[in-house]
Amino acid sequence: MSDGAMGIGNWELDCVLGYWVLRTVTSDNNNSNSSSNNSCETTTNRSTTTMLRFNQSSTALAIVARSGALAVYNTDPFGGVYSSRNSGASVAELLFSTSLVTVVGPPGSDTELRVINTRKDVCICTLQYAERILNVHMNRQRLIAVFATHILIYDVATMKLLHRIGLDSSPTDGDSNIMLVSALSSSSSQCMLAYQQCAYVSTDDFEDSDTPLDAEETRNMIVFDTISMQRVSLIPCHQNAISGAILSQNGILLATCSIKGTIIRIFNTRTSKKVAEFRRGTLPARITSMSFSPDNTVLACCSGTGTVHFFNVPEYIAELGVSVTSKPSETTNTSTSTSTPTSIHELPLLSALTDDERDEVQLLINSVDSLPKASSKGTKKKKSSNSSSSALLWNRYKHYIPIPASISSLIAPQRDFASITFPGWPYAAMTVSLSSSRQCYVAMVGRSGNGDADRNAEVTMGEFVQCAIPSAVSSQSTETGSERAAVQIVHRAPFAV
Repeated sequence: MSDGAMGIGNWELDCVLGYWVLRTVTSDNNNSNSSSNNSCETTTNRSTTTMLRFNQSSTALAIVARSGALAVYNTDPFGGVYSSRNSGASVAELLFSTSLVTVVGPPGSDTELRVINTRKDVCICTLQYAERILNVHMNRQRLIAVFATHILIYDVATMKLLHRIGLDSSPTDGDSNIMLVSALSSSSSQCMLAYQQCAYVSTDDFEDSDTPLDAEETRNMIVFDTISMQRVSLIPCHQNAISGAILSQNGILLATCSIKGTIIRIFNTRTSKKVAEFRRGTLPARITSMSFSPDNTVLACCSGTGTVHFFNVPEYIAELGVSVTSKPSETTNTSTSTSTPTSIHELPLLSALTDDERDEVQLLINSVDSLPKASSKGTKKKKSSNSSSSALLWNRYKHYIPIPASISSLIAPQRDFASITFPGWPYAAMTVSLSSSRQCYVAMVGRSGNGDADRNAEVTMGEFVQCAIPSAVSSQSTETGSERAAVQIVHRAPFAV
C-alpha cells in the first residue's frame, strides 16, 4: 500500500497479527462542527437507541447497544457469533457472511470509522474525520461513508479513496438529528448508490417541525454508479421529506418512503419512472425498515407501530431488479392497434402513473357517467353489475378502455396482502429482512422509558422472530381486503447485548 492509497490526510502504517492497520486523520473545512445521531434505518437519536441491521444476504444480524456494545448473530439457526462490550460503536455494517464488520463510533461523536475482523477480534483499518459520520454502507467492491455535507467512496480491497460527492446543502451546524437517507446495492458489477439530494433535521413528529421538510431537495433521491463514478438519475419521490430507501440487488429498483409513512413507492432508477405504489396505512407512522425479497416479488416494511407489512410486487417489475438488461417487452409499445389491451404490456404506458396523470384520470372517471351511452332501440339502459366507472381509462386513441386488474395499483396504491403485529411495548428499534429461503426475519428492541438510566444499562434486551413469507393473494383480493394471507411464526428467541 502506498502513500497515494488513501488519497486524503496523514496516515501511519503498522502490522498487527498479520494485518495491515492504517490510521489516518482527515480534515475537512466544510461544516466541521456539524453533528448527527441518525442512521438510515431509524430517524431517532443514535445516542438513545439501539441499532439493528441485517447483512446483505439476511444470514446475520448486527446489534449495537446504547452503551456502544456490539453483537453479531446468525439468523438460521439463530445464535450469537461475536460480542464486544467495548467496541465503542453506534453503527455497524456487515459484509455478507464474512467476518468483516465496519463500525462507526464512538457514540456521541461518531467521527471514527473502523473495519474489524470479528473472527480474530482485530481492527484492520481505522479512519478518523473532523465531521460526524451519518451512515456507512459496504459491499464487496465499495465502502461508502455518508456525511451531512458530502459522501466518500472507497475501494474495499485497498481502502483507497476513489471519489467525493458534494451535497447541495446541509442543515444548521450543531443539530444533533441530521438525517441523510442513503442505500447501496449489493451487486459487485452493478454497484449503485442512492442518496438524498440534501440532508435535513429529523424530528419525532413530522407535523411539528421548524425545519424545511417540504424542501424539494429533501424529497429527491440521486442514483450514482460507484463503478463508473457517474450520476445515473435524479428521482422526485414524495411530497414530504424521504425517511428511508432501499435498492434491489442490481440497483435498478429503488423503494422509498417519506416521513409521513403512509405510502411506499418503487422507481426504475434507469428511467426515474415510478413503477409501483403501496399503501402502508392511512395514519402517519415512522417506517423503520424495508426489504426486498431476493427475487423482488415481495416488499416488506415495518413501522414504529410494531407491524410488519408484506406487499406483492408485480412479476414484470420484480424482473427488473434481478435482470442485467431490459427485455424487449419492457420497452414502450408503439403499436397502432386499436384492440382493447388485456395486459399491462399492451398498454401505451408501462410505468406507473405520475401524480398529475392520476389526477387527470380521476377527473375522467368522475365525468364518465355524464357521457352519452350508446344503447339498442327498445333496450332499457342500466349499469352492469360487473363494471364500474373506476375501471375505465382514457387511452391515447381517445377511447375509454377497461383497466386490467394487473395495473389497478398504478392508479390506486395497492395495500398489503399480509401483515403481522407484535404487541407488548413501544419499540426503540425494529428491522426486517427477507431471505432467499422465503423466510422473514424481524429483530426488535423495546423502549423501557427509563431515560438516562436505561441508556446506561449494562444489558440491552430484544427479540428475534423468524416467519415464513406468505404466498401473495390476487391483486383484486388485496384491493377489497376480502382475502389476506396468514403469516406463520417459525421461531422466536430473545437476545441480549
